Amino acid sequence: RHAMTYAAFGSDTSREMSRARGLLRKLSGHTEPEDLIAWTMVQYNTYFGELLASGTTQTGLLRVQHDANAPAVYVPSAEKEGKLCSSRHASLGIDHYAHCSSPIRRYSDMLNQHAILGTLDWVSAAGAEKAALDACDDFHRSG
Repeated sequence: RHAMTYAAFGSDTSREMSRARGLLRKLSGHTEPEDLIAWTMVQYNTYFGELLASGTTQTGLLRVQHDANAPAVYVPSAEKEGKLCSSRHASLGIDHYAHCSSPIRRYSDMLNQHAILGTLDWVSAAGAEKAALDACDDFHRSG
């Protein structure tokens, strides 16, 4: 097994990778490996952002930017008493966006993975809601 870089993703001639690139090109309209991967991550984070915002999961962290000229901030996917938050990301033009795709790089991604996994019957994510709310408070206090 080898490390996957953008160059390796673009040049891997295996049948599986060729098919994956072909599918991503058709879906996204992009051709460059970096663009295909970026598009895939935005789709992934949007899908799970919508899931978190739906209120069917435990509380996670949404990435919100109400004004394209302002920095994005993290907010809980459900405010206290289960009220859903306004979670538009202006720069991306997406209604619900969450960092979920890199749990080894970002704390918010790890919290969101716990919230998503907590919806599965075979996994318990006890405390994920409290951890998400505490993390939001920490982010807002520190920045």
